[in-house]
Amino acid sequence: MRERWIGVPVRTSRNGEPCVVSACAHLRDARLCSTDLRMFSGEAARAFATLAREGRVTRFGTDCYGYAMLASGHVDLVVEDGLQIHDVMAVVPVIEGAGGIITTWAGSAIDEAFQGDIIAAATQSLHDEACRWLGQPRV
Repeated sequence: MRERWIGVPVRTSRNGEPCVVSACAHLRDARLCSTDLRMFSGEAARAFATLAREGRVTRFGTDCYGYAMLASGHVDLVVEDGLQIHDVMAVVPVIEGAGGIITTWAGSAIDEAFQGDIIAAATQSLHDEACRWLGQPRV
Protein backbone atom coordinates (compact mmCIF):
# COMPACT_ATOMS: atom_id res chain seq x y z
CA MET A 1 0.00 0.00 0.00
CA ARG A 2 3.11 2.17 0.17
CA GLU A 3 2.08 3.77 3.45
CA ARG A 4 4.35 4.21 6.45
CA TRP A 5 3.45 5.78 9.78
CA ILE A 6 6.21 7.00 12.06
CA GLY A 7 5.34 8.08 15.57
CA VAL A 8 7.47 9.97 18.04
CA PRO A 9 6.24 11.61 21.27
CA VAL A 10 5.29 14.92 19.65
CA ARG A 11 4.56 13.99 16.04
CA THR A 12 3.21 11.24 13.84
CA SER A 13 3.58 11.25 10.09
CA ARG A 14 2.32 9.17 7.20
CA ASN A 15 4.75 9.14 4.29
CA GLY A 16 6.31 12.30 5.70
CA GLU A 17 3.04 14.23 6.11
CA PRO A 18 1.76 15.08 9.62
CA CYS A 19 -1.12 13.04 11.03
CA VAL A 20 -3.72 14.19 13.52
CA VAL A 21 -6.51 12.19 15.15
CA SER A 22 -10.14 13.23 14.69
CA ALA A 23 -11.98 15.52 17.11
CA CYS A 24 -14.66 12.89 17.89
CA ALA A 25 -15.69 13.40 21.51
CA HIS A 26 -18.62 11.00 21.99
CA LEU A 27 -19.15 7.28 21.48
CA ARG A 28 -22.45 7.90 19.64
CA ASP A 29 -20.43 9.61 16.88
CA ALA A 30 -17.48 7.22 16.88
CA ARG A 31 -16.20 5.02 14.10
CA LEU A 32 -14.98 1.92 15.96
CA CYS A 33 -12.56 -0.71 14.65
CA SER A 34 -11.30 -4.01 15.96
CA THR A 35 -9.47 -6.95 14.46
CA ASP A 36 -11.99 -9.72 15.09
CA LEU A 37 -15.08 -10.21 17.23
CA ARG A 38 -13.71 -13.62 18.27
CA MET A 39 -10.85 -11.98 20.19
CA PHE A 40 -13.36 -11.13 22.94
CA SER A 41 -14.76 -13.78 25.29
CA GLY A 42 -16.86 -13.93 28.44
CA GLU A 43 -17.46 -10.60 30.15
CA ALA A 44 -15.12 -8.85 27.69
CA ALA A 45 -17.33 -10.00 24.79
CA ARG A 46 -20.45 -8.68 26.52
CA ALA A 47 -18.80 -5.35 27.33
CA PHE A 48 -17.49 -4.93 23.77
CA ALA A 49 -20.88 -5.81 22.24
CA THR A 50 -22.56 -3.17 24.39
CA LEU A 51 -19.92 -0.57 23.49
CA ALA A 52 -20.21 -1.39 19.77
CA ARG A 53 -24.00 -0.90 19.84
CA GLU A 54 -23.48 2.61 21.23
CA GLY A 55 -21.06 3.69 18.50
CA ARG A 56 -21.95 5.09 15.09
CA VAL A 57 -20.34 2.27 13.12
CA THR A 58 -18.16 -0.76 13.90
CA ARG A 59 -15.80 -2.47 11.45
CA PHE A 60 -13.66 -5.57 11.86
CA GLY A 61 -10.57 -6.92 10.12
CA THR A 62 -8.36 -3.89 10.49
CA ASP A 63 -5.50 -5.40 12.54
CA CYS A 64 -2.75 -2.81 12.97
CA TYR A 65 -4.15 -0.72 10.10
CA GLY A 66 -6.97 0.37 12.42
CA TYR A 67 -4.44 2.16 14.61
CA ALA A 68 -2.94 3.87 11.55
CA MET A 69 -6.41 4.97 10.47
CA LEU A 70 -7.00 6.34 13.97
CA ALA A 71 -3.75 8.30 13.84
CA SER A 72 -4.79 9.72 10.46
CA GLY A 73 -8.25 10.79 11.64
CA HIS A 74 -10.27 8.24 9.62
CA VAL A 75 -11.27 6.13 12.65
CA ASP A 76 -12.08 7.39 16.15
CA LEU A 77 -11.70 4.35 18.39
CA VAL A 78 -9.89 0.99 18.33
CA VAL A 79 -10.77 -1.60 20.98
CA GLU A 80 -9.17 -5.02 21.25
CA ASP A 81 -8.49 -7.86 23.68
CA GLY A 82 -6.23 -10.88 23.82
CA LEU A 83 -3.16 -9.07 22.50
CA GLN A 84 0.46 -9.52 23.49
CA ILE A 85 2.79 -6.67 24.40
CA HIS A 86 4.67 -7.08 21.10
CA ASP A 87 1.35 -6.57 19.24
CA VAL A 88 0.89 -3.05 20.58
CA MET A 89 4.14 -1.38 21.60
CA ALA A 90 4.89 -0.09 18.10
CA VAL A 91 1.47 1.59 17.78
CA VAL A 92 1.69 3.47 21.10
CA PRO A 93 3.97 6.28 19.79
CA VAL A 94 1.98 6.44 16.54
CA ILE A 95 -1.29 7.08 18.40
CA GLU A 96 0.20 9.41 20.99
CA GLY A 97 2.23 11.38 18.43
CA ALA A 98 -0.97 12.05 16.47
CA GLY A 99 -2.67 13.37 19.62
CA GLY A 100 -4.59 10.23 20.60
CA ILE A 101 -4.80 8.24 23.82
CA ILE A 102 -3.94 4.54 24.16
CA THR A 103 -4.33 2.54 27.39
CA THR A 104 -5.74 -0.65 28.83
CA TRP A 105 -9.51 -0.94 29.30
CA ALA A 106 -9.02 0.24 32.88
CA GLY A 107 -7.14 3.33 31.71
CA SER A 108 -3.66 2.13 32.71
CA ALA A 109 -0.54 2.73 30.66
CA ILE A 110 0.64 0.02 28.29
CA ASP A 111 3.69 -1.45 30.03
CA GLU A 112 5.25 -4.77 31.02
CA ALA A 113 2.13 -5.59 33.11
CA PHE A 114 -0.10 -5.36 29.99
CA GLN A 115 -2.86 -7.99 30.08
CA GLY A 116 -3.99 -7.83 26.45
CA ASP A 117 -6.88 -5.33 26.47
CA ILE A 118 -6.52 -1.98 24.72
CA ILE A 119 -8.45 1.20 24.01
CA ALA A 120 -7.02 3.66 21.51
CA ALA A 121 -9.10 6.82 21.14
CA ALA A 122 -8.95 10.09 19.26
CA THR A 123 -9.84 12.30 22.23
CA GLN A 124 -9.70 12.17 26.00
CA SER A 125 -13.48 12.43 26.33
CA LEU A 126 -14.04 9.53 23.90
CA HIS A 127 -11.39 7.50 25.73
CA ASP A 128 -13.01 8.22 29.10
CA GLU A 129 -16.42 7.17 27.77
CA ALA A 130 -15.00 3.90 26.36
CA CYS A 131 -13.25 3.22 29.69
CA ARG A 132 -16.56 3.62 31.50
CA TRP A 133 -18.10 0.96 29.23
CA LEU A 134 -15.13 -1.41 29.27
CA GLY A 135 -13.08 -0.71 32.38
CA GLN A 136 -15.12 -2.77 34.78
CA PRO A 137 -13.31 -5.58 36.62
CA ARG A 138 -13.35 -8.77 34.63
CA VAL A 139 -14.57 -12.17 35.77
